[in-house]
Order: sequence, then structure tokens, then C-alpha cells
Amino acid sequence: RRCTDPARPQLGPDIAAAREKIQVTAAYQDAQASEIASSAYGDSQADAVYRTLFHGHPFGARPLIVLTHAEEASADPLVELGREQGLVLHRETAALSRRGTHQLVSGAGHYIQLDRPDVVAAAIESVLDQLGR
Repeated sequence: RRCTDPARPQLGPDIAAAREKIQVTAAYQDAQASEIASSAYGDSQADAVYRTLFHGHPFGARPLIVLTHAEEASADPLVELGREQGLVLHRETAALSRRGTHQLVSGAGHYIQLDRPDVVAAAIESVLDQLGR
């Protein structure tokens, strides 16, 4: 369950078939493992690196909107840990700008652009408005 992505019907049957075929390959699984090992979740030194990265407002006052899919709490401790870590990282990412905001998006999974394209489009419009298009 944790080694493959769920089906994404919005992408159509051809992409679903290709994803199903590739996700069971050793190369795909190796890439997934490498991504995790190289992320904040897999590096014991990550906290120190992130503290440095997320110090102050390196993006100044540039408009920034971070979207996170709203998830229910899980009884699975690994899923819950990942959810909590994601929320913290997304809040810290939004704080990179003095005008950064973090928005929880209901009715969406990880791929918000597929499940709630209206919210993504509204966020883009908001940033463009803040820039004075």
C-alpha cells in the first residue's frame, strides 16, 4: 500500500495502465526509496538543515500560498506522523514570506490540482492579484 500511488481516474485509462505497470518495477521502487531517504523524512540531520532554511523570511514579501489537502487523523501511526510532519513543513514553507499563507483544502487528496483545480486556480489568481498583474 505504501509502495505505490493510488489510482487517479482523472488522468484517464491509458495513464492508469502505464502507472500500474511501472509502479511494480524495481527501478520505480528504488526511485521511491531514494526520494524518501533524501528527504526530510529520511535524513537524521534534516532538522538542523530545515532550521537554517526556514529562518526568517527569505522570500521577503512575495506573495506565497501553500495548499495542503485536508486529511482526517489516522489510526495508523506512520500515516499520522507523515500527516503531522507535512502540516508542519507546509506551515514553515508559508512562513518563508511575510505574506505567505497556508490553506487546507477539503475534498482533495495529495494531488490537489486533480481533485480541486478550482482551488489551485484561485490561489494562482490571488498571487497574480497581489502582484498587481
